[in-house]
Amino acid sequence: MRPVHVAKLVLLVLTCGGIARVASAAPGHDYNADGFDDLAIGVPVEDISGVTDCGAVHVLYGGAGGLTSAGAQFFTGLDLFGATEQDQFVGYSLTSGDFDGDGFDDLVIGAPGRTIAGLTTAGAVAVVRGAATGLDLATTTTWSQDTPGIKDQVEPDPLQVGVSGEAFGLRMAADDFNGDGFDDLAAFALEGLGKGTKFKTRAGVVHVIFGSKTGLTAKKNQVWTQDSKGVPGVAGTDHYFGFVLATGDVDGDGRADLAVSTVFEKIGAVGSGSVTILRGSKAGLTAKKAQHITQFDVGIAGYASQGFGNAVEFADLNADGFDDLIVSAPIAFTAFGADAGEIAVCFGTKAGALTSQAVKYYAGGPELDDLGDGADGFGTALARGNFNGDGADDLAIGSPGDDIAGQSAAGSLRTLRGGSFGIGSFAVDALSQGTNNVADVAEAGDRFGSSVATGDFNGDGFDDLAIGAHDETVGAVADAGMVVIVPGSANGPLGTGSTAITQLSAGIADTPEADDSFGAALRS
Repeated sequence: MRPVHVAKLVLLVLTCGGIARVASAAPGHDYNADGFDDLAIGVPVEDISGVTDCGAVHVLYGGAGGLTSAGAQFFTGLDLFGATEQDQFVGYSLTSGDFDGDGFDDLVIGAPGRTIAGLTTAGAVAVVRGAATGLDLATTTTWSQDTPGIKDQVEPDPLQVGVSGEAFGLRMAADDFNGDGFDDLAAFALEGLGKGTKFKTRAGVVHVIFGSKTGLTAKKNQVWTQDSKGVPGVAGTDHYFGFVLATGDVDGDGRADLAVSTVFEKIGAVGSGSVTILRGSKAGLTAKKAQHITQFDVGIAGYASQGFGNAVEFADLNADGFDDLIVSAPIAFTAFGADAGEIAVCFGTKAGALTSQAVKYYAGGPELDDLGDGADGFGTALARGNFNGDGADDLAIGSPGDDIAGQSAAGSLRTLRGGSFGIGSFAVDALSQGTNNVADVAEAGDRFGSSVATGDFNGDGFDDLAIGAHDETVGAVADAGMVVIVPGSANGPLGTGSTAITQLSAGIADTPEADDSFGAALRS
């Protein structure tokens, strides 16, 4: 990918600190309520009409035959925000939820580079409501830190004139935190905290906007930082509190909890990164019984800059009614070298996530049937789904730096199957392009597995995988990007029947351009 100047999006966080992008996704959202899950595909560095890095989003709809280009939609900044703006990065982040409770899922599209109040990279998000005919642009509403009623506001970067750098909407997640039947939105902003010499640059904040009969509303919205009452830890410069967000019900109380990654927080002398779990309650998220989990708590070796929390997901892997917390450290140093990657699974209970019983998996480990090597990036992307229809969640794990058949960083993805025992070492599905019936071929630098989403696109009762290879060369166009769809089955996602989608595919709007990064973000 071409380098992106800091002022564009504080490094765009595409390769921030050497950590690749990630899009975590809970299974299945249906924008037209036809019984088939649908897929949104972000193209965040798409050029539009000669304007660079505007970004765009494609939406494909499910059907009996799987995802189809029939009725596919294509959204740009002009459609969503009324302007085509350079460095807007529309589609960098995506999430979905039914915010108005009408039975149609809605799509939230982040544009973290959008200019607000004259300040670049202030960031905004657009909410497009679902309808029987698909996502309805006429219903689009936009949100930023300058939206009336939202706590906090867009502020200038003290070191750069005309720049905010807060990038509201850089990361997002949606779920029902207060249990009222309407999904709510959590959105990260790369905000500084404090004043004067005590100013903490890029400490990070998380906004929570609640759903209602009329959709998202500013009423009773929340703002969380590491300095919020009851939140473990202390806010600090470059902590990035909210860098990754994931939702699930870890304590089984029927209200969604929020996992908040603080991926660059320094822990002790050599550790880095943490995850804070805020619990759902009738009043929304609460810091009561909040947990603060570091790599030391789960037994990941104490090397600096492991990227602990670069990807986070919830899944009920042992089918006990409590979601389990999965945290990755994709640049963890293992016996197989630097950046090999490791994940930890903390099983959910009424009391929260059990770190004392955490189970670890790593690139090169015997459970994965993988020789492993340095720079695999195992755990760069995580997503849950029930790929074999047995009722237990399974886990998809992307390793975009994996070398395949001698091709450096071609990328791979593995699924670990859940069951009453948790995730078992004998149930691993290994997927890479050109092997195991997976579409296309492995090529150096494709980075297959850099993003992943899951949903039942063909309505057969088995969740399917959408796997991004955002640096795939399409035709002669470098880094244009590809998404591979792998259907689930009673035997899991074995690659049979897989299809590849690019901007050259029939019915897909636009055409591939260098560095488009089609599939950098995925959401079902």
